Amino acid sequence: MNGSFEAVQIGSPYVSGNPADIPGWTHNGTVGDGLLWAVGYADGNGSVTTAGSGNQFVTLGGGYGPFGSADWSAPITGLTPGDSYILSFMTATESGFPGGPEPGGPQTMSVGFLSGSSTPSQSFTSPISTADYWRVWVTQNLVFVATSGTAVVDFSVTNQQYDMGLDNVSVSAAPVPEPFSFFLLGSGMVILTGLIRRHRVRQIMTRLWAPGLKPGPVRHPLVRRPTLRSAKFRCLLNAAPRSTTFFDRCLLQERDLPHQGHIQTSRFPSELSIRGSI
Repeated sequence: MNGSFEAVQIGSPYVSGNPADIPGWTHNGTVGDGLLWAVGYADGNGSVTTAGSGNQFVTLGGGYGPFGSADWSAPITGLTPGDSYILSFMTATESGFPGGPEPGGPQTMSVGFLSGSSTPSQSFTSPISTADYWRVWVTQNLVFVATSGTAVVDFSVTNQQYDMGLDNVSVSAAPVPEPFSFFLLGSGMVILTGLIRRHRVRQIMTRLWAPGLKPGPVRHPLVRRPTLRSAKFRCLLNAAPRSTTFFDRCLLQERDLPHQGHIQTSRFPSELSIRGSI
């Protein structure tokens, strides 16, 4: 893809307006002050001391003074339709700092696809440079979904004064969530559902208490005399009609329990356990 624009190394004066020096890419629109720049360029206003990656980069714009529109495009191959990818690149504003020879503030370019992806075009802005020229490079990312095995990416500027830098273009597969992440998400949903259900059941139990029956150790009217024979009642709160009595809602299961009458909630939030002597 020649994403760092190092395929053809240019020498002094370290700027080229020849599109053939940028293989793998197609240029349209105004040339500006140049197409390909290299570390080492210098003039009366400033110099090129850094690139986004390596020593060379390309630019888009109208050049010094006039406004212009231009774009760089290149094919991206080896894609799988339906998969997501990350398009990474670096941009830099030529100048723009207050009091400099080329004012104008931050520069913006649009990034989209001519084919191979339906992902909408997005705009990316670079901060002003600290000095002439292109001293501050920032990394930008665009996530896109491939609709074909090959996509054509397009970087463009419209009515841009001066030239905006582009470098270090690359494409990588977007990360896929690991199965463990799905497990954690599922576990969290189960716990949350259980807490909500338990809170709901407690609300229902509060409304269904029989007269005179309260949580904690009690002496219920039906407990006629202390014996060693005791019982555990499982109350089916969700199935029983409100009109039935409390003990009609329960199933009796005998167990050896202390004779003291007692009510407690089960570990299972859908059940209410009643222990009492009979």
